[in-house]
Amino acid sequence: MRVAHSRNARNLGRVSIKGGRNDEAVLCTADKTFMLRLAESSNVMLLAPNTGHKRKQRDETTATEEGAAGDEEALEVQASVSAHFEIIRCAPKTGGLLALLSARPHLGASDTEPAEAAPDASTSPSRLTLAELEVAVQASGAELRAALRKARALAVNGRWCVLDGQLEQDIMEAVLSLCTEHEWPLNAVPVRNCVELCCEQFAGFDELSVRHCLRSHSAQSLPADGPAAWEAWVNAASLEELALDPRAI
Repeated sequence: MRVAHSRNARNLGRVSIKGGRNDEAVLCTADKTFMLRLAESSNVMLLAPNTGHKRKQRDETTATEEGAAGDEEALEVQASVSAHFEIIRCAPKTGGLLALLSARPHLGASDTEPAEAAPDASTSPSRLTLAELEVAVQASGAELRAALRKARALAVNGRWCVLDGQLEQDIMEAVLSLCTEHEWPLNAVPVRNCVELCCEQFAGFDELSVRHCLRSHSAQSLPADGPAAWEAWVNAASLEELALDPRAI
C-alpha cells in the first residue's frame, strides 16, 4: 500500500499513524490530523526499482545477425499495487482525552503522586506523560496541546491530569475573596502574594494548584492557536502577575 501522492500528501514532514485495535486509524503531522481511506483502483500499478535498469547482454550471434552491437535495457517488475490510501483532513479525535486526565485528578496538598509513577494494576490509574498522551490520543502534537489547554490540564511531576473540581472551585473563591480584601485589581493579581496567602489560610491548597488556577482563569487560557499560545500558557504558571479574565472565571 502507499499514501496517494496528492496536494494534501505533499510536504507533510514527519508523520505518524495512530489508533487502537477498535479505532479508525488516522495519520498525524506536527499540526494536522487526516483520515486514512483505502481506495481500490481498476488499474493495476506495476512497481520496479528505480536504482537503474538491469541490462541483458545479447549473445554475439543475435547481435551479428541483426547488425546491432551493445546492450538491451530490461525492466524487472517486482510488485504490483491495486489499491492505495487517500488522506482526508479531519478534526482531531480528542474525545477520550478528558477521561485519561480525569482518571487520577490532582488533589492539592494531599496528593501523593510519586516523581516516577510505576504502572501497577493494584493501585489507582497512572497519569500519563506528554509523550504517552501523544501516542494514546488521535491528534497531532499541536492539536493535543490545544486540547490540554481547553481541558485546563496540569503537569504533576511531568505527568498530566486535571485539578479536582471541588478544589478548583474552592481556590477561585479564595482568590476572589483575597482580591476584594487586599484591593488587588483583577487585571493585575500579584501571583506570589496570592499563592502565599492561599496556602497559609486554606488547608489543602498547594502552590501548584493555586498557580494553575490563576493561569487557567486568566487571559492566557482564552482560545488561541500556534506554538506561541502553548508556550505562553505553560509559562503563565510562573509569572509574578496575572490578569484574570471574566470570560475564563
